[in-house]
Amino acid sequence: MQKCLLKDFSFLISLAICSCAAVFLTNPTLYMKSIENGLVTWTTSVVPSLFPFFVMSKLLVELNFFSKFNKITSPLTKKLFKAPAVSGYIFMISVASGYPVGAKTIEEYYKKGFLTQTQCKKAAVFTSTAGPVFLLGTVGGKFFGSTDFGMWLLICNVLSAIICGILFRSFFRDESKAEVAAQLMDKDKNVLNEVIYSSVIGILNVGAFICLFFLLTDMIFSTPFVQSILSIITPSASEEAKAFLTGIFEVTRGCKMISQTNLPLGTAFILCSALVSFSGLCICLQSFSYLKNCKIRFSFLIFVKLVQAAAATLIAAAICCFVKF
Repeated sequence: MQKCLLKDFSFLISLAICSCAAVFLTNPTLYMKSIENGLVTWTTSVVPSLFPFFVMSKLLVELNFFSKFNKITSPLTKKLFKAPAVSGYIFMISVASGYPVGAKTIEEYYKKGFLTQTQCKKAAVFTSTAGPVFLLGTVGGKFFGSTDFGMWLLICNVLSAIICGILFRSFFRDESKAEVAAQLMDKDKNVLNEVIYSSVIGILNVGAFICLFFLLTDMIFSTPFVQSILSIITPSASEEAKAFLTGIFEVTRGCKMISQTNLPLGTAFILCSALVSFSGLCICLQSFSYLKNCKIRFSFLIFVKLVQAAAATLIAAAICCFVKF
């Protein structure tokens, strides 16, 4: 039975890939432009803000910086999240860097032996956040022309991650009562070379996902069937619905499209808060490419991100009651 289901699933995936190839050939100029737009977004917004943090976070892992940070983070993370001390450092590097550095750092510490599989799950719940460069500079400053807008988005995003950590604090049972024995750094290996190589592969991985999802969203929303569905469901707000649905796939593009609609800023703020905290399927898959090595399922990751998005929506709605955008 299970083999039959796997075969059917593989057939459906193969059929979907063939369909995408056929759609691409119907208008290659349009879809090549989609990939070009994805590359522009990656090179101008993602690489400058993310690559340095990829390098720095990997270096800090290799240099065992966490052991020096342990005394500061341990009381907070253990009391607030019932999580190991290292997760406090991962949370801070995620808040400073943005997606998917938190997931990448979890994988690094799992490989080093600082985290068990259960502890990786617990850490993944509250260490998935957008970075201040993206929220203040790109979404707030560039899209909405207001760094205050981006600052409130950042507050919503961080608070929603903390709420998720508290909600799930007793959700997991870790059988290991002691910290996992950590592997010491090999003095003979070329650390800098390994760090650069790992960071380049990581940033290329991010770029590939961005280009793919730019292409997929254009393919989906350019089909007459989807356009008809949107016009029927939301006849007076088809552009707004398209913008939000695009953000579910790729958050940067979704936030940009929301900023170009005629929505009130308060409504736009709530929608962007939900999208940023969910992070979009593109970033979820980027994170999963690291977390799968820690035996974390994609369904679990999506569930956690949906909870975080719900929390961010409620926080954003509360903020709108007191703050005028």
